[in-house]
Amino acid sequence: MNPVILLFIIGVFILMMLVLIIRRPVKDWSRAKRDGVNIPLVELYFMRLRGVPSDVIVNTLITLKEKGVVCSHQELQAHYLAGGDVDKLADKLIKAKLAGKEITFNEISEQELATGSTISPSSDKPM
Repeated sequence: MNPVILLFIIGVFILMMLVLIIRRPVKDWSRAKRDGVNIPLVELYFMRLRGVPSDVIVNTLITLKEKGVVCSHQELQAHYLAGGDVDKLADKLIKAKLAGKEITFNEISEQELATGSTISPSSDKPM
């Protein structure tokens, strides 16, 4: 086989792999920017390396921002990595805000983790 053709095939393969790797974080980043959530693109890549689903974090941040709840992506990641359900946490934060309760993110996170219905970050099955 001609070495030029072989290099071309290898180059196309590498390019296709790069597109697959960067596609999801860029999509999540653009959606976050469009909806007014400030999260660095590089942080979305780090989430991917940590095994955190960036789309879940971004969607939750957008929902919380729309409801007026202040929360950072680091807090949501930490909760997910601790085995918590980010969607349930967001629901509890929104309900507390609507009820006018003065409760912190950490208190709600601890309550959600203590319920026993946590989700393992490595599998989506209850622990």
